[in-house]
Amino acid sequence: MTESFSSRWWYGIAATLVLLLLVWIGWAGVRLTTAVVPGTDPSQLVPHGIESLLFLLGTFVFVVATWTSAPIFTISLFMDARAVNRGDFDWRPNQYLYGLVGLLHLGALFTVVVYAVTMPVALFYLYRRHRYVGTP
Repeated sequence: MTESFSSRWWYGIAATLVLLLLVWIGWAGVRLTTAVVPGTDPSQLVPHGIESLLFLLGTFVFVVATWTSAPIFTISLFMDARAVNRGDFDWRPNQYLYGLVGLLHLGALFTVVVYAVTMPVALFYLYRRHRYVGTP
C-alpha cells in the first residue's frame, strides 16, 4: 500500500449511498403515513391536509436528491477508480467499467430501477477499496 496515496473521490460515492438511503427511508415513512386501509372508497386514496403536504415534500426531496447525486456519483466513481488504478495496490479497478456504471447511474434521473444495479456495485466497490486501499 502506498503511504502517500490520497484520493477523496470516494466521498462522493459514499455520500450518494447515504443520501439515497435516507431519502428512501424518509419517502417510505411518508408513504406509510398516507397509507389507506384496503377496501375503502377510492376517493380516500388521495392524501388530505398535512399528509398531502408531507407526501409532496417527501417526493420533492427524493427528486432533488436523485437529480443532484447522480452526476456527483458518476464523476466520483470514475475518478476514484482511476486514482486507485494508478496507485501501487494489489487491486486495479477498471476505471472504464466503473465509469460505465456511473453513466448507467445517470439513468436514475429517469427511472429508479437503475439503483438495483448501481447501488450494489457501489457498495462492492467501496468494500474492495477498503480491503485493498484501507479507506473508507
